[in-house]
Amino acid sequence: MTRYSGRENYRRAITFSSPAYLPVRLGVHFPWLIERDERKERRIQELAAAFPDDFYEADPAMNLRPPERVGDLYRWTDEWGVDWAEEGRGMKPCSHPLASGYEALSSYRFPDPYAPGRFAQIDRVLES
Repeated sequence: MTRYSGRENYRRAITFSSPAYLPVRLGVHFPWLIERDERKERRIQELAAAFPDDFYEADPAMNLRPPERVGDLYRWTDEWGVDWAEEGRGMKPCSHPLASGYEALSSYRFPDPYAPGRFAQIDRVLES
């Protein structure tokens, strides 16, 4: 198997150019966790430091309402209109705009895939 730098492999993946492996996003926001394992948290941070070209914080999703702490929960609304809650054990959807059924699709506004700034983080990674 051909080995590429993490950055080159990432570029190949998003341009459908035969990457050596598929990159994944490590979506753990440690401060929100209830059952924190500092040893595991430290190990993940060590891995990220050892392979800086393979760990990117690039998320093209855009929230309508940013996360805010409400009691013991973090709550936010994503760009699809889904309300989320995180109590320290994983994110859970609380409500969504299509809950009433297919008829809701006629008035539903899908997120703009071309929204300005959507891929700004990714562009910065690839340009650096």
